[in-house]
Amino acid sequence: MAEKGIIQDGNIISTSSLFKINIKIGRLVSLYVPAYSEHERCRFLTRLFCWMYFVMINVIIWIVPLRLVFIMKSEQESSRILPLLAVFTFHVGAGYTSTATYLTSGKSLKLLCKRLDGHQLKYGPFKRNRCIRKFLFAFTIIGFGISLADAGIYSLLIPEIVDQDKQSMYSPLNLTDDTDGEYALTLAFLFFNELLVLLHMYSMMGMIIAFTFLFVKEFSCLNSNLERLVEDTVNMEGEKLENEIENLRLEHASLIDCMEAANSVVKHYLLGLFATFIPVSCFMLYGMIRNALTNNERLFISFITASNLVTACLFSYIGAKLNLKAHKPLNVLLKINLTKITQKTERSISMFVNRVNGPSIGYNICDLFILDSTAILAMLGTLVTYAVVMLQFTDQSNNHNLVHLNSTYNYTF
Repeated sequence: MAEKGIIQDGNIISTSSLFKINIKIGRLVSLYVPAYSEHERCRFLTRLFCWMYFVMINVIIWIVPLRLVFIMKSEQESSRILPLLAVFTFHVGAGYTSTATYLTSGKSLKLLCKRLDGHQLKYGPFKRNRCIRKFLFAFTIIGFGISLADAGIYSLLIPEIVDQDKQSMYSPLNLTDDTDGEYALTLAFLFFNELLVLLHMYSMMGMIIAFTFLFVKEFSCLNSNLERLVEDTVNMEGEKLENEIENLRLEHASLIDCMEAANSVVKHYLLGLFATFIPVSCFMLYGMIRNALTNNERLFISFITASNLVTACLFSYIGAKLNLKAHKPLNVLLKINLTKITQKTERSISMFVNRVNGPSIGYNICDLFILDSTAILAMLGTLVTYAVVMLQFTDQSNNHNLVHLNSTYNYTF
């Protein structure tokens, strides 16, 4: 996947080697398309097997939200729809992430490796190659352990969320022979389903954090070089200044191209996260405020909501930081005295400024919005607004019930 000229030589590490453990785990759990050799003899059979494996994994992932639809249709108590809707929304987002990422990862990973390797060949190795590889190794091990623990908790709590009756665990199937063996197999299926979902999520989380760490460091070094260059503008010859600024502009443009390639790998996960985070949080707030949840349901919904909240806030923060670093050259370029530079240098600066002032640079979530400093404020503002509205409706409902009771009492008296 990587170019042949990019091998481990000093600090230069190929992209496929840099993200090796993450890509391997992703292919093992059918998150990324396996790499095919054009000259492989049994290429057709290999691709057929991989597609069958992909279908099997996705059936396991998507069968949970599908069975929740049947359960919600047969549920009689409206208050129990809330936790089921939260679990359903969470799994739909996870299923979309897994399926869409696999279907697009073939081209996106090749494009990512091509651009990152090309950038290293032209502008030198990335500053934190080895640190990123060590981080991904440690994050993968920790993520696998957390996934096992979370899947175990999920498989133990979900029977309490669905219903106290074991038969509802088999919905929409109607199994009259309710044995402990069937119940244990159902719990094992739920455990394996949640394990796959969490492994996919932690794999994407590791990629996003590694991408952000890499690009933030590269943009920071570029900004430092640009600041030093601007300080030495008076003592630098016109032609040398022009070449330095043009090289920095081209390096900045190359980093933006690399970011777009990285964004194509993780955009489906970010869309699934932010599209489902608000609904799950709203269902949880409604259930908490209305006191419509049992203790087990409160624990389970709070667990899902808290994990989504932490993840969304983390990615909003690192996305905003990356956005600020990518746009920082604008503040430096505006300090240059245009009366003391040549026309060619002024043209390079103008092109640099226009690009930084152009479309916002950062994680673009399917052209819906970009993770910048305003994203987390808008997200938290939505949740606070919903909570205030729900509290007002609850107070009005309580006041109405109180007035109704007082009227009944006076009439009876």
